[in-house]
Amino acid sequence: MSKPLSREKRLEWEEKIRKQRERSLSIDRWCRENQILPHTFYYWKERLFQKPLLSSSFTLFIKRAFPSDTHIHRCAPRDGSSAAESAYDKRSGI
Repeated sequence: MSKPLSREKRLEWEEKIRKQRERSLSIDRWCRENQILPHTFYYWKERLFQKPLLSSSFTLFIKRAFPSDTHIHRCAPRDGSSAAESAYDKRSGI
């Protein structure tokens, strides 16, 4: 787990990331010009501007976990198994 950020550090890196975006240079080139290691820039960019989980990523996970020929129950079956276990059992014929 990462340490809490100081306000100064957060503002410093937000400013650096903003400047890179405004210049419209590649991150590698901007880092070279500003004597910053690219992996350090990416680290702070990820830390400060995390992308939310995209619904398409979740949908892809669901499609792989439960193919279209699988029936998924909305509640747990009476035998106590989870809905995922029940869906797997129906597909495999067990």
